[in-house]
Amino acid sequence: MDGCHEKKHALNFCMMHYARFRKHGDASITLRPRKSWPEDAIDEGDCLVWPYNLDTHGYGTVTVNRKKKLAHRHAWECANGTIQSGMLVDHMCHNPSCVKIEHLRLATRSQNNANRKGATVESKTGIRNVYENSRGFYVVVQKKYFGTYSSLEEAELIAKTRRDELFGRFAGGA
Repeated sequence: MDGCHEKKHALNFCMMHYARFRKHGDASITLRPRKSWPEDAIDEGDCLVWPYNLDTHGYGTVTVNRKKKLAHRHAWECANGTIQSGMLVDHMCHNPSCVKIEHLRLATRSQNNANRKGATVESKTGIRNVYENSRGFYVVVQKKYFGTYSSLEEAELIAKTRRDELFGRFAGGA
């Protein structure tokens, strides 16, 4: 390719031009330049969603200085600086592809885990921290037992109250 001084890889093309040739049949194709961060993100409801690469868990990914990063972590760093070692960037909105700064906060792993949304897939009641046995509906939060109740509604209210007491602003959704 005229003007390309990179090391030749295959068919006398550099890696980039060879990849363009393989993908588009033309090594000289000019690809649409990416807009700058975060203008590529799309408003979706109240969230600002990263529309490109997503990992298997739905988290957006970006490449920065040839290194793959999670898009929400990159958004946080652009707005607030370096993330301390051991800290996670928690989605208060529970949308893993969201990069809206107002929806993100720093959290420990324990806080991030507490901020789950909803019951686990194994739940038979469909209510987080509420389980059923022959005596009714019982509540367990953080391996602590908080009683058995005759109605699902009462058990749900107790579970939410206990999560709020234990986790505060990281209590998560129902």
